[in-house]
Amino acid sequence: DVPFLNEHDYDSIYNEEENDDRNNDMEIDDLISTGNDKTNSSIESEKIVLYENIEMLKNIENKIKELNFKSQKITHYIEHPIPTNPPAEITNLPLKQVFLTKKEKKKLKRRKKLEVQKQREEDILTGKIEAPAAKVTLTNMMRVYGVDAFQDPTKVDKYVREQMKKRQKKHEDANAASKLTPKERNEKKLNRIRKNPNPNVIHVALFRISDLSSPLNRKKIDFCAKDLGLTGCLIINNVPDSNIHILVAEGGPKAIRKVKRLLLHRMKWIKEDDELVQSRDSSSRLLSHRR
Repeated sequence: DVPFLNEHDYDSIYNEEENDDRNNDMEIDDLISTGNDKTNSSIESEKIVLYENIEMLKNIENKIKELNFKSQKITHYIEHPIPTNPPAEITNLPLKQVFLTKKEKKKLKRRKKLEVQKQREEDILTGKIEAPAAKVTLTNMMRVYGVDAFQDPTKVDKYVREQMKKRQKKHEDANAASKLTPKERNEKKLNRIRKNPNPNVIHVALFRISDLSSPLNRKKIDFCAKDLGLTGCLIINNVPDSNIHILVAEGGPKAIRKVKRLLLHRMKWIKEDDELVQSRDSSSRLLSHRR
């Protein structure tokens, strides 16, 4: 149903529309007046900025005139300099050795073993290699052979024991093949001592020895230097009643540690008349150790 409107209702609706139009006109006038104020302030600020720029440009021109700057040499062409080699070639520096923790070593070893085992399984599946025989022991032989084990247990037991002996012999042969001889083992140990992790750095130790009259002590020093791969020199003072002899040792850090241990602690310094020197500190002294 449409509501019925009388004349009074029409007049009230008309008055409300007029009031809304009047309010809108007032808001537009306010916006125009504020916009004019803003534009005037922005024009003034632009004038100030332009004036400052002009002053700065004038100062730059004056400085260029003072420096006798030739602007004719500035062109639109681009100069490409001729490439030249550096004065000294950059050498490849040796990388620092990274030491793994025990946990990381175990993890790496386990991962490699799994990769080898996975590759072996793939080769067996593709037929590249034959599948290995089952590792039968006395504990699982009844489960593996089943009825045959019940019919003739003595025969199966004998066969299983033979297989176990073969596997044991194969394991021992592999260990014997990879085992080093005493000479090779000694050489490996000495190489580990002689090895210098940083070949560009040489460790040097300087010793002062008060008594080198005994040939036995001189032989010990000579043998130690040869075994550890040390270089250097031994200066013996033959002046009577002199107690200054100089020993210079050069080599890796482990070799230097070994020779220091020998001369300062292990060596029993003997005089020419085979008497033991009581104070070892007075016999040999480390003057300096540098690298």
